[in-house]
Amino acid sequence: MSYVDLPRIHFFGQFYADVSTIDNTIGNYDPAVQLQSTDPNAPGYVSWNPFGTHNFAFRNCTVKSAMGSDGTVYETSAADPVVGAVVESAGEKFPVNSPTCVYYSYPAKMVDLDADQQMVSQIWGFQVRITTPSGAEVAGQMSVTSLADIWPRCSSLQHSAAYCAIYQSVLTNLTWTHVERSPLLAQLQAISGTELSIKFIVDAYNTDKTSATFGVGRVAGTIGPAAAGEPTRFLAARRLTSASGQFGPTPVKVDAARSRLILDLGNTVPSVHTAGQPKFVLNSSYPSLLVAVQKQALPFGLLQHSTPGAAVPTLDAAAGFTSLGIVECSESQYESTAGIVELALTAEQLALISQSRLALFAPAPAGIPVPSVIEHLEGLYVNAENPVFRIYPGTAVQATALVATQWGHPKAGLALDVTLVPNNDWNNLPAAALQINGQSLPVSVTTGPDGRAPIQFTALDPIPKPPQRQYIDSQIYSVGGPWQQYGQVGLGSGAAISVMVWNTVPAVTNPTWSDVQPILEYYTRVYPYMKTAVDISDYATIMQFDPFQIRYIIQYVPEVDPHFMPVSRDLSPPKRDMLIAWLNNPVK
Repeated sequence: MSYVDLPRIHFFGQFYADVSTIDNTIGNYDPAVQLQSTDPNAPGYVSWNPFGTHNFAFRNCTVKSAMGSDGTVYETSAADPVVGAVVESAGEKFPVNSPTCVYYSYPAKMVDLDADQQMVSQIWGFQVRITTPSGAEVAGQMSVTSLADIWPRCSSLQHSAAYCAIYQSVLTNLTWTHVERSPLLAQLQAISGTELSIKFIVDAYNTDKTSATFGVGRVAGTIGPAAAGEPTRFLAARRLTSASGQFGPTPVKVDAARSRLILDLGNTVPSVHTAGQPKFVLNSSYPSLLVAVQKQALPFGLLQHSTPGAAVPTLDAAAGFTSLGIVECSESQYESTAGIVELALTAEQLALISQSRLALFAPAPAGIPVPSVIEHLEGLYVNAENPVFRIYPGTAVQATALVATQWGHPKAGLALDVTLVPNNDWNNLPAAALQINGQSLPVSVTTGPDGRAPIQFTALDPIPKPPQRQYIDSQIYSVGGPWQQYGQVGLGSGAAISVMVWNTVPAVTNPTWSDVQPILEYYTRVYPYMKTAVDISDYATIMQFDPFQIRYIIQYVPEVDPHFMPVSRDLSPPKRDMLIAWLNNPVK
């Protein structure tokens, strides 16, 4: 089960991301480079938000609709109080205590992996609560997850505003309150009381510092049941990908018990933005898409298209496709259901799609539809359960698995070549420093009966270091293989799996201020907002602030806590241990 299964809740609103930008440029790590904010083409440019706090939060989000266990659609609060409920994340307005966990009263943190890999940004310490006016409520902690499926959705804009991406994870440590006041929440608790699946799409991010909505974008999401053993960050079913580059990927699931084809169009359709207007909307050139299945492996042919509600067109037999129906993908539908639509299928259609590839067709300007997204020719899809790693050489093995499906079912016996994939010229070096299952890349793994191929990462010290990274004590490795193309995995990031390997650091038994000051100076340079709390690069300030308080957030605060130090999660374990040792005995 996942967010597309029943019962499910759809919400829409805004997100706020106060990202930091000094660390986006690798040259800014050089202490000899003078930081500056005037010339984007000169060394030391701090970009548009150098004092970012890394905070991430939902804003003004509400439940727009829901679907019950029996397929009943709820679109008003009279039908179920969950419609119209507030969907909020932890912050100043969210101080909640629970027998199972303590909910933070401060926002989550958005964290890049590295200056050389900014397309897998993770959210740490994110907590979500749904509250109805009747007092029914569910709240939980989102497991750390990373940005995925990023693509330029709005072609008329540039930089961050143009892009759209998704986050998918699970909510754990759930707290349910007065669910008897909402039949939908009661159903959800009965089916999935300990864990929920959540996916949300983020786009339309505003980087204009003169705007009242600076740092704000729009978010559309879905929350549904979760099942043990299922991948948490992607739908392990079927996946359609862009045939032209003008559309995003489309997860698809067949619900045979309900005779439904469930399509997640939330990250599929392009958007438009008119200059001077505050709102982004889906491109009205694509009010609907035709869903088709390829009966025989022949080239695309011409077909006719109609609007939703009209008779389903008959496809040109030469195309090898047969129509399944029309689905809506308008702006109103997106805001109401986060782009998730369902199509009723006959028994004959269910049999037909069981081993035949699906496609979505959009109308062309001339009125002739063209393929928008299409499934792999053999129905294959492979993705990584965990796509982001931080590894210190010599520490415990870090594991993930490649998960393969064919026509939506686990694919056993599939051989997968795992290689380093190109990034910058100075990454992936030395190649032998990263190992999988005890071997240097490339390696080959094969999926088992459950469709999984386990992968275990270990690492050696990544030396010698390329000159470009001499001021960063780590290296970035991009891992993937030809199987990425089955589902356009690594869209935006280029890699199915991104790994940061730290350089080794000699142990210091009795560190002094001269040992730790360079580490602390580095953080005040790259993340200057930290100085608003305490200047950790200054010995006298630390002594005045109380070293124990700093040691506490380094040593005892869980890594998933938003206040974990450092917020950037890029401090290697030996340097962290050195700081703790010094704070226990702060010798100058």
